[in-house]
Amino acid sequence: MACIYNEKVERKGTPLLLGLIALTLSFLIASYLSKAAGVSGTYRLIFDSALVMGFLYLMYGSFHMSKECYRYSIIADDLLIHRMNGDTPQLVERVKVSDIRYFGEVGKNPVVSRVRGSNYTCEFMKGRYCLVYEDGGREKKFFFKPSACMIGKIHNSMKLYS
Repeated sequence: MACIYNEKVERKGTPLLLGLIALTLSFLIASYLSKAAGVSGTYRLIFDSALVMGFLYLMYGSFHMSKECYRYSIIADDLLIHRMNGDTPQLVERVKVSDIRYFGEVGKNPVVSRVRGSNYTCEFMKGRYCLVYEDGGREKKFFFKPSACMIGKIHNSMKLYS
């Protein structure tokens, strides 16, 4: 029997906002320290301009990242991962469940954790899962953060299609 399941994972805005506040404070402190160190006016102007430009660049990047989310889907024998910017989905991974070689939490298998792979999560904390699969004779790997229900669906599909 085919399994159909979808879930959407979005980036939370609070850590992003706290990071921007911390970044702003560090820029203000750096600007104050340059003034206290007696840096001349021309160099301070260049330094402050570079800080403002860097802050604006990081702020633009963080707001762009906050719009990005991922949709994980299981449809029959396929695990699909879509990156969504706004409402536009882009397929980034398509894995046959029968091709999965390893599926588990990051850090549980030391050999797998040393190999580099793609990251399809909106967070970089614990709870990420690693999936290793075979694609055209070579192994590929990616990280994602599925819900408990999705984990169960993947395990059930692996049993069904192996």
